[in-house]
Amino acid sequence: MQTIQRVVRATYRFTRRGLREHGAAGPQIWALMSLAAEGPMTVGQLADSMYLHISTVSALAETLVKKGWAARERSETDRRVVWLSITKEGRELLAHAPVPPRALLPRGLEQLGTRELLRIQRSFLRVSGIMKLTEELAEPEA
Repeated sequence: MQTIQRVVRATYRFTRRGLREHGAAGPQIWALMSLAAEGPMTVGQLADSMYLHISTVSALAETLVKKGWAARERSETDRRVVWLSITKEGRELLAHAPVPPRALLPRGLEQLGTRELLRIQRSFLRVSGIMKLTEELAEPEA
């Protein structure tokens, strides 16, 4: 129980510290890191890369654009497509911001073998069942 609480507390502490020191929350920094690493992306591509629901990332993208850390540009070949890219100001923020714990998790999990990943998944499903969160896990993040 203490380990789970430490992980949750550390994630919240990171977000509070990021907001206080850089004016950016952990997910905002993570999104900017993704844009810096991968180049321009649609909101859907960014959502996929962050393992978040598109509506969550859509709101996140709106904030990044409003703060001047990202810019939107409509595709010249398909006017329905809008590309999101990091701005100079976004890169400057990243130069001083620490890496969010949630951004490290997907890469870390990719290093694990299939058996270990399945064991972790089963364990998390059991814990969520104990906490009566199984319905929330079935729902996509909004």
